[in-house]
Amino acid sequence: MDSNKAKQLLERYWAGETTLQEEQQLRHYFAGRQVPAELAREAALFGYFAKQQQPTLSPAFDQKVLQSLQEAPQARQRNIADTGDIAWFWRLAASLVLIAGAAYLLSRIDTTVEPAGPVEYVDTYQDPEKAFRETKKALLLISNQMSVGHQQVHKITLINEAEKKIKKQLKK
Repeated sequence: MDSNKAKQLLERYWAGETTLQEEQQLRHYFAGRQVPAELAREAALFGYFAKQQQPTLSPAFDQKVLQSLQEAPQARQRNIADTGDIAWFWRLAASLVLIAGAAYLLSRIDTTVEPAGPVEYVDTYQDPEKAFRETKKALLLISNQMSVGHQQVHKITLINEAEKKIKKQLKK
């Protein structure tokens, strides 16, 4: 394959339009040949891909694994006579300490609920006429906002009615 064909395939490769066979051709092109300097970056990339597809182990790998397997049982051995007789005692002692601590903390929680006294209402206005005017103003504001919402709902109702008419005419 010449460098012009490789450039065309690379353009299609970067666009994601190449087939597996064309990608294989690119790999072979960059595998062991001298490539032009303008394609040096792509050659390094394809060389990296080829190297990653062939993971290798060091020659001493098998020997290291076998050696670690032989050493592992010796490292894990324990003297059961030293810890086994006393271990159950320490587990029991730790459990008792936890239970005693939980009981102490639960005894310190105050669970009594004192009944609340009667609720006192405090007026914000001393003058009942002023309170009436402010209440009326607040209710008018709410009413106006609800009217605006009602107007929007009315528009939706008109749209729904028009839709029904159109559906009736389409059925005919």
